[in-house]
Amino acid sequence: LLELAEGHPLVPRLRLAAAISAGEIPNVPTRDPALLLEIIEVLLWRHGKIELAAEGADRLLSLELPPAWRSHVRELAGLAHTAKGNWPRVIELRMQAIAAAGGDADPEEVAAAAALILDRQGDAAGALALAWTKLEHFPGVDGTYGLAHVPHTALGWLRTFDLAIDAASVLDDPRRFDLLEKRADLVAVLSGGAAEALATRHAVASELERDGQHAEAATLWSRLADDTIAQQPGNARRVALLRAAWSAIALAAAGLAYRWR
Repeated sequence: LLELAEGHPLVPRLRLAAAISAGEIPNVPTRDPALLLEIIEVLLWRHGKIELAAEGADRLLSLELPPAWRSHVRELAGLAHTAKGNWPRVIELRMQAIAAAGGDADPEEVAAAAALILDRQGDAAGALALAWTKLEHFPGVDGTYGLAHVPHTALGWLRTFDLAIDAASVLDDPRRFDLLEKRADLVAVLSGGAAEALATRHAVASELERDGQHAEAATLWSRLADDTIAQQPGNARRVALLRAAWSAIALAAAGLAYRWR
């Protein structure tokens, strides 16, 4: 009946109603991407048909779409492929979103993609490379163009630093020292971040020792010993917990990388 009534203004609504009832993707004309988007959401949220939702979202992404629509469809596709465990496609979608945003990519989005690359593909080098491309443009914590100008991104930057440090720890990459220093500066300006900054600077001092910069390490250790934050109860425990967490992450990521190889 729908084929016979092609061209009637009610046909799109009838197609959508039929798809909702059957839980299928009909042969929607490419001139009706809005209808296909509705069907994909119904398949995903009402029927739980992950395979069909992923197929439909990928099909819709192949069409010309307004930027706002493309972002929404990419999110739907990411959810469907995540539910399928299709991590290469999820990572591909994340990378497309970052590329589309260019220099304005949210650091939280970069961190999420780096986490997938590290955790789901065991690719520490790829995760570090992605995080580094964003961290090279870290605005700093002060000044007109620093975090004071865009405070809502602070936690996204922090997560990107943490992912980069995790990956650098697996690779024993020399950039880890620079990453730790900047992380300490960032955490120090966050509310309640003094103890975390102290713990991070302990890691910086250890890196200086490991790099043979013993005079610099001794100076920093002395400064940390005199820091009033170091005198507060429980902060030594915070230092130990943070270092234990980084050691565990590096060990787990190294195991994942070996398994993926």
